[in-house]
Amino acid sequence: MPNKTKPLHELVSQNQYLRVSPNDLIRNVACQMPEHHTSAAVVLDEKEKLIGIVTEQDIVEKAVGARRNVDETTVDKIMTSDPVTISIDAPFTEALLLMTENSFRTLPVMDGDHVAGIVDIRDLYDALSKLLKEEINLRDGLISYAWGDGYGAVYSKAS
Repeated sequence: MPNKTKPLHELVSQNQYLRVSPNDLIRNVACQMPEHHTSAAVVLDEKEKLIGIVTEQDIVEKAVGARRNVDETTVDKIMTSDPVTISIDAPFTEALLLMTENSFRTLPVMDGDHVAGIVDIRDLYDALSKLLKEEINLRDGLISYAWGDGYGAVYSKAS
């Protein structure tokens, strides 16, 4: 059966991502995350090069949990430097595998040297769910065709 998994560019194109500077204050970044409907931000240098990622979990554990003053502490103090990334042309299943193996919830997606976006584990689970539904419908159609209307009709009504 051909590989029908979507490349990440089909998921990332709809994804607006938050870009921050290493000198941004943690409180400001934390306030921007809900506005951008995201749980992570890519950290870019002055040349727009990816130098890190900061997540809600980083803010909770490395700032709030460590009792840092979020009004004075900058992103570079808590970000993950040189984060693992994935190519925009990779299939989403590769991103899902990478994220589950490494316990990531977000992953920067790269188009060459430039950040194309961030993919969230929820985006990947949604894409996987759609793929599985398509596979089930295809198999149900094949069963219906092979067995005739009587047996296959049970399956076609379940979709």
